[in-house]
Amino acid sequence: MQDRKDKGNKLVFALQRFSKAWKWLVGKRQIVNKGMYAKYNPHRIAIATSVAVGLLWIVMLFVPPYLGVADDGTLYKVMDRAGISYIEESPEDIYNNYYIRRYYLRGDEAGAFAPSNSQDIIVQVAVTLDQLLTRDQIFDLRFLALLYGVLYLPAVYLLTKNAVNKVKNFSEAIAIGILSVIIFGDVSYIAYFSSFYPEALWFICLIGSVAFLCNIQRKKESYWSIVALLIYGSIFTTSRQQCGVIGFAIAGFFIRALFFNQRLRMKVCYVFCAFFMSMMGMLSSFTLESDFTLTSKYHAMTRGVLFQAPNPEKALAEFGIHNSYSVMANTSAYDFYPFILPDDEKLSQGFFDEYDTSEIIFYYIKHPVSFLRMLDVAVKSTNSLHRSYCGNYEKSYGMPPMAKSVFWSGWNYIKVHFAPQTVGYLFILLVLTYLVNRKKVKNASEIENSSIKLMDLTYILMAIGLSQGAITIVMSGDAEFTQHAFLLGASTDLIVYFLVAEALSKFKIFEDGGNNET
Repeated sequence: MQDRKDKGNKLVFALQRFSKAWKWLVGKRQIVNKGMYAKYNPHRIAIATSVAVGLLWIVMLFVPPYLGVADDGTLYKVMDRAGISYIEESPEDIYNNYYIRRYYLRGDEAGAFAPSNSQDIIVQVAVTLDQLLTRDQIFDLRFLALLYGVLYLPAVYLLTKNAVNKVKNFSEAIAIGILSVIIFGDVSYIAYFSSFYPEALWFICLIGSVAFLCNIQRKKESYWSIVALLIYGSIFTTSRQQCGVIGFAIAGFFIRALFFNQRLRMKVCYVFCAFFMSMMGMLSSFTLESDFTLTSKYHAMTRGVLFQAPNPEKALAEFGIHNSYSVMANTSAYDFYPFILPDDEKLSQGFFDEYDTSEIIFYYIKHPVSFLRMLDVAVKSTNSLHRSYCGNYEKSYGMPPMAKSVFWSGWNYIKVHFAPQTVGYLFILLVLTYLVNRKKVKNASEIENSSIKLMDLTYILMAIGLSQGAITIVMSGDAEFTQHAFLLGASTDLIVYFLVAEALSKFKIFEDGGNNET
């Protein structure tokens, strides 16, 4: 009883301290805003933000101890296409435990470049840059990190500038800038830059596409923004087969923009852009090699359909599969002692030949509750952007296997420990977005309406994130969310970011007594 009383007293004391600190902050805020009113410029805030993120990028990837992400065993295709091999490292060091920074370039094979997707081209540019400067047949991943940074920092600048443009006061702008540094500089994102995983390119293209999309929304005619969106969007869409749907999402934005611009030349431009991005989506969907394997197909049933089915035998019957296979429900090929391996001949007849992707899609259409439960798992799995079983340090630094960097990981920590872990989180974000804009969202006649912009942006981000989650569920159940559903978590972060910016622009969060200096 006494312990509870003590805890209650501590809580009251903490709230009192917070109240005093808040009043002090509000008072200082008013003084600062008056002093910075004539000097405040969104461009300067965005520049300072991108510089801060750039410094974090340099410290994490270019200053010892160098950070990266260890190979989880899925990177061999990217490395083979670039002619890159490990330099006599043991499997215990290579896979999962430690980040490898230096690689060997394989003679003639290094010159036989045959890109399979846009990431391959980026990797090859980094390899070429390395060899032009060093000529040592050794590839250092920091050259790839450097190339990613060149693409990333301008996107962070423009995204922050568009968010800051929503607010009037210096204090709110600073709050948005700090939030940008916290999110876009988080080690869970930046560490991927020094790896062969597609996540780095995905996140850069997501930031870049959204930034230029916002620019197009803000300006009636911005041809350079349209061209930049097409470039970022094309790289994004063709980075992997599963990203083909993103081309159609961006095409949907251009079609939507047709109704908000009365100029004929812009309408023609938007029609062309929508057609171009649709073609990119089709090119990616039908010509690129899939990253999903036979193991993925196994998991689509055992860790997907059967994982959420109330009656596994009945679920199997819908596919024409004998109920004896129900013993495989919830099993994974990644278990320490697998129940059965996917390439076992016993599964080729009577199991794998009885279902394909279209039939799994049809099953989830008939059983939407099972699909929503899988999305629950997807949201929880993608809240942390770290690969939990992959280390961030080189072995030479002396850290234990699979050690993670905690430097500047506050955003990832907040998401893991405080964000809702269900698909209801996405519903909450949609509701909050609507509530923030409820007074204006009914008037959709003008593109200048910032409320309509935020709703459209939220829909596009939801489409990107949910599409990647849904594709992963259909193709591999819950066993490969870490490998394929990264964009679900990243898109959610951007929705939160713009929701905060919109809230700061509409509500007097930092006001005292309702006074607004500007």
